[in-house]
Amino acid sequence: MSSDYIDKFTDETLLLSRPPIRTDVPVVDIDGHKIGKISRLVRHPDTNELESIEVHDGIIHSKIIHKSEIWGVGEKIILKLTKEEYKNLK
Repeated sequence: MSSDYIDKFTDETLLLSRPPIRTDVPVVDIDGHKIGKISRLVRHPDTNELESIEVHDGIIHSKIIHKSEIWGVGEKIILKLTKEEYKNLK
């Protein structure tokens, strides 16, 4: 976990500055329409920093989304894309 996730660190507690991204979290488009769930996190091998997420959007379909396309992180991952823009990704 990179230090920008840590808000406060003491001998007894660790408070995060934002929710962590993890698999099986729902993914929605910028308008709140459901797209799928995170199936895999892609991290940089040297820094362990998140580079992209793999979004599973059906039985066999998935797409890699670069971290720059993530608008918000919480109970859901909100993308900067509309559902149509997501569908058009290669």
